Parts: sequence; C-alpha cells; structure tokens
Amino acid sequence: MKIGIIILITVISTSLFATEKSNDFSSKSILYKEEKNLFTEVTNLYYDGKIEKAILKAEEILNKGEFSPSLGDLADLYIRLSVKIKRDPIPFLVKIVESKIDYLVTERVALAIADYYFKQGVTRYYSALYFYSWIERNHNKKSLIIDDALWSSFLIYKKIKAYNHAIKYLKKIIDTEAYSLYVGSYNQVHLYDAYVEKAEIEYFKLKDIDRSINTLKRFLKNYSDNDRVDDAMFLLCKIGVKIKNKKYQRSCCSLVKKFPYSSLKDKATPICETLK
Repeated sequence: MKIGIIILITVISTSLFATEKSNDFSSKSILYKEEKNLFTEVTNLYYDGKIEKAILKAEEILNKGEFSPSLGDLADLYIRLSVKIKRDPIPFLVKIVESKIDYLVTERVALAIADYYFKQGVTRYYSALYFYSWIERNHNKKSLIIDDALWSSFLIYKKIKAYNHAIKYLKKIIDTEAYSLYVGSYNQVHLYDAYVEKAEIEYFKLKDIDRSINTLKRFLKNYSDNDRVDDAMFLLCKIGVKIKNKKYQRSCCSLVKKFPYSSLKDKATPICETLK
C-alpha cells in the first residue's frame, strides 16, 4: 500500500513539475517533438557526410534563441563538428552567450564552451573557469545547470592543487542556504560527492582534522542513506585510528553492519574487530 501511495505521489509531483515548466517556458520554448526533429536533422546531415550543412543547421537552431531540453547537446555537437573541419566554434557561440536571448539558452551554450575548454587540458583551464564563472555571475532562479558549473570549477581547482579555492566551490554546493540563492530550490546532483570531497581535502591536503571531522559528522547526520555514506564512515574511522578516538573508529563497525557489500568492508572489518 505504501509503495502504491509513493508511486502515486511521484506521478502527481512529476506531472505538476512538468506543468509548471511548460507554463514557465511556453512563450519562448519550442515543442520538444519539433526540437527533437531539428536535432535529428543535424545528426542526419552529419551521418550523410554533409558536415558544413549540419553546422549551418545547428547555427540556425541556436540563433533562434529558444530553450529546448537538448540544447546543450546541440551546442556540444556544434563544437565537435566545427573542430572536425578545423573551424573555430567559439566566436559564434560567444555571440549567443553575449546576446539578450533567454538566459536558459545562453547558460547552456556557456556551459558547452566551458566544457570544451576544460577538456583541452590545463592550458585552457582558466578559459573554462571564465565561462563557468559567467554562469555563476549571471545565474537566476531558473538556472538548470549552476550545480554543474560549480562542480566543474571545483574539479579544475582540485586538478591544479588550489585546494582552498576548491573548498570554496564545494561549500557553495553544500551550503543549502547559499545554494538556494542560485537555483531557488535545493538541487542535490553533486551534494553527496561535495561533502566527501571536502572532508578528504581537509584531511589529506589541508591537514585540518577538526574541519574534516565536522564535515563528515554533518554529512552522516543529515544524509544517512546514499552511495557515499560508506566512504564518509570509513574516512571518519581512519581519522579515529589516527587520533586514537574509539568513538570515531566505531564508524567502521557501522559500515560493516550497514553496508555488507561495500568495497570498503574488508578494510573496515579488522579495525572494527579491534574494538570488541
């Protein structure tokens, strides 16, 4: 009975969300079916070997400035096709970003540019950060991808070992009060990873045991059922071993009991057995 109620609530919630989104974008959005057909037209041209025509069709769609579900994928495809014929895709996409069209369009295009630079490696990281920051600076409550921009910024700073900057972006994801200012509601796409990453950096890189413990305790208290809990438990246990705190060491016992199939079970079990 409970399962049936949950399913019913989920269906109703999904329906209401879809209705809200539909009403919100009705004035500027094209129908998904139409948009899908246009996207297919671009890919068909590509598969037929008509790359330049595919690029022109993609530019035509992007120039309309109308939001659609797979707009980000289209911008990514435009970049790949342009690179394939050794054509610089960025000037055209930058014009879209700098235009006054729907923000939901410009942020998707900005993300495509940022991701393109990110994938090129360390020499283009700061170009990537510029466009991730653009998304953050220009966000509004309708933003659908601010979490991706924050997470990618964190990854770059982690890669270049600028750990204090990396922590700053993780805190923006973790801090529910601050994050609500970005999206108008709390999005948990990268939340669990952000907690564990923050605790690991604080412990292993910044050597700040107290901060790491506080991060882990907050995570385990507020989010006890997700796929990163065993990681958090084991890290807290390891810290407990280091500082000789049996309370924290018992996190290994909790891990073994709650996650019998965790890849960390074999490492946690010996520590737990020393406490018996």
